[in-house]
Amino acid sequence: QVGWLWPANKTVWPDFFKQSARDWWKQEILRLHDQIEWDAIWIDMNEAVVFGTNDDRPEEDFYPPELPDWSLKCPPNRWDYPPYTTAHVSDDSNRSGTMAEKALCLIAMNVNDTDPNNVTVYRQYDVHSLYGWTQVQPTWEASREATGHRSMVFSRSTYPGVGKQIGHWYGDNYSKWVDLRRSIILMFEWESFGFPYGGSDICGFFDTTNERLCLRWMQ
Repeated sequence: QVGWLWPANKTVWPDFFKQSARDWWKQEILRLHDQIEWDAIWIDMNEAVVFGTNDDRPEEDFYPPELPDWSLKCPPNRWDYPPYTTAHVSDDSNRSGTMAEKALCLIAMNVNDTDPNNVTVYRQYDVHSLYGWTQVQPTWEASREATGHRSMVFSRSTYPGVGKQIGHWYGDNYSKWVDLRRSIILMFEWESFGFPYGGSDICGFFDTTNERLCLRWMQ
């Protein structure tokens, strides 16, 4: 599927269930390491997030005003447009009023051919929450190969079972005391999911931080 994502351009989302996509991704990571010798890698927006799905155009903060109307459009179907009102569809922030708000079209198909003798086809509706999980394994393998050591991989989208390979990033937060408190709670919660390593943006991401808050966060 082709949609819109920052840094402000059309974006293609690979199907990491497919072996060819996993192999391509690993080669891209190795190629990046040849250009910049990084020690760790951070995967973001891999829920997967799409800006402006089914809208006339993505939000103006991410879409240049001089460009014509365009966005990822999902055809009429019962997965993206359910016959009942869900909490997601009725949410005030859901501009398109569909299940695919800020996401890939759920009618899409994913093909798992990592085992040539047992090819399985899934609908995105059923495996949407596994997108980050499918991206983790090839990223971890490529990171070890590129760096020659254990490396470190962080991902915003994960799933129970991959905590032995990567750490979980808790997503954008605010420079507020309540967010410091939440980050501590999140660490305990994600440990129960099998992620011993994880964390949020120290000092916060949004808003302006202060010295005392940063000191406490570092403690």
